[in-house]
Amino acid sequence: MTNTPLIETSDTNQIVVLDRISHVDFSWSKCNTQDAAVLKHLKDHLLTKNKFVKVLAKIESLESLKNLEEIVEVSDGIMVARGDLGVEIPLEQVPAVEEEIIDLCRKLNKPVIIASQLLESMIEYPTPTRAEVADVSEAVRQRADALMLSGESAMGSYSQKAISVLRMTSARMDLWGREENQQSFLLFCKDDAIRP
Repeated sequence: MTNTPLIETSDTNQIVVLDRISHVDFSWSKCNTQDAAVLKHLKDHLLTKNKFVKVLAKIESLESLKNLEEIVEVSDGIMVARGDLGVEIPLEQVPAVEEEIIDLCRKLNKPVIIASQLLESMIEYPTPTRAEVADVSEAVRQRADALMLSGESAMGSYSQKAISVLRMTSARMDLWGREENQQSFLLFCKDDAIRP
C-alpha cells in the first residue's frame, strides 16, 4: 500500500495564510472516510508554515455526519451548515442533528457555530417570521457558541436590522436561560435545606 498524501502538494501550494488570519474553514462536502486524517494533515501543514491557525470543520454532508465525533475531536471548532445539511438529509431531521452536533461539541469542549437561513426572510423583509425567531431562540437554548448570518447580512436589504434581531433574540434567550438556572439552583438549595 502506498502512502499517498491526503492533501496533494498542488493543494498545499494554494493554501496561502495571511499573518492576520485567525482561522480556516474546512468543508467536508467532498471528503471521504478519511475526513479526520485530512483535517489533521491540513493542521500539520499549517504548523510547518509556522501558522498557528484554528481550523473550523464545516459540517454539511452525510459523510461528515458519519464521521462526526472523529471530525469534532480533530477540529478546533465546528460550523453547522444547516442549509447544505437539509439537502443531504430529510429536512425534519435537521433540528435533531443540529442539537446532536451541539451536544457533542459541548461534551468535547469545542466551539460550535450555527449557520444558514437563521433570518432568511430578512433578506427582503424588515421583520423576521415568528418561526425564524423561534429557530434562533432554539439554537441559543441548545447552547450554541455563535450564530452566523450570511445572506441576511451580506446582501439583505435589512442587514443592520437582521443583526439587531439576532442580538436581541439571543440576549433575551441567554437571560432567560440564566434566570431559569438560578431558579433551579434556588429550588435545589431550598430542597436540600429542608432535608433532615
